[in-house]
Amino acid sequence: MDKTNGYILKHWYIDRKRRDLKDNPKGYSILHGNVFGRPGWPDGEPMHSSPIVRSKIEEDTLIIYTENSTYRCLFEDSNHEYMDKAALSEWIEEPVDAFISRLQRHVQRKQNHDKDLMLSLLPKDRQSSKAFLMNFSPDAEYYFVSMLLVKNGKAYYSEDYDVHVGMFQDSILLGIDEMYEDQIWHGFDFRYFPFGGNRLEFYVWDKEKEPVFVYNSGKEGIEVDCPYGKFIVLPGETEVLAKYNTQARIDDSIAPSIDKHNQWDAKVYPNGMVGYGTPKELRKTPENFMNPPEDPDEETEE
Repeated sequence: MDKTNGYILKHWYIDRKRRDLKDNPKGYSILHGNVFGRPGWPDGEPMHSSPIVRSKIEEDTLIIYTENSTYRCLFEDSNHEYMDKAALSEWIEEPVDAFISRLQRHVQRKQNHDKDLMLSLLPKDRQSSKAFLMNFSPDAEYYFVSMLLVKNGKAYYSEDYDVHVGMFQDSILLGIDEMYEDQIWHGFDFRYFPFGGNRLEFYVWDKEKEPVFVYNSGKEGIEVDCPYGKFIVLPGETEVLAKYNTQARIDDSIAPSIDKHNQWDAKVYPNGMVGYGTPKELRKTPENFMNPPEDPDEETEE
């Protein structure tokens, strides 16, 4: 996608004005998000733009222009929780609260669609009984996209997760109690290490939520290492992570039983911290999201 048509930005929001006494004494607005379709940048890479210079709305998309780039920000991909209303008000003509409500409706509509899609990916006998499905993609930060829990005939959808920033390796925590107000997630516990090469390894596995399925919504294969061996999940495919799934399993070795309460402090919190937030790619607490990569335009403009 070229600069004329614009780069796609997901989980986007407009940040507060930043002050620069030398060049911008009155401050300026910038755009945050995860970029897709930009040459030289991995899809899903978090970034922020150089100063916004103008904008326009085309149907359900906010078009943002910087001096050298154009970004297409779909309403359904917005992150209204981090939106700075004062900054946003400079780039839209309608009242800010009404506009944010419109963003929320689009986001909710997309989440409902994703929930229905994930439910349809489960075997029919599991759509109304008990199952857990994780949606991973090589394009997503830490590979995580969303998860669906089916319990007692009801489906519960979430895009939330926590990041444990380790000294040598970050890890992802799914379903710890602090994440959710809804008690359906109480006691829910899966954790994994995301590695390069589209590979992730679970080190805490909640057997009470089995059967566990993985859906790959990306364009490349993903390797998942769990107590039942290593599995390859091809693009667009859904696999159950179980010993009997010999078709997708590439490693017959079975990991020792994982006790999710064993050495919690030593394994999970040695010298790091946990960052909370939503949506997934835009945690403000972890160090790697405190200072995301800047738009290359800024290097050009300096």
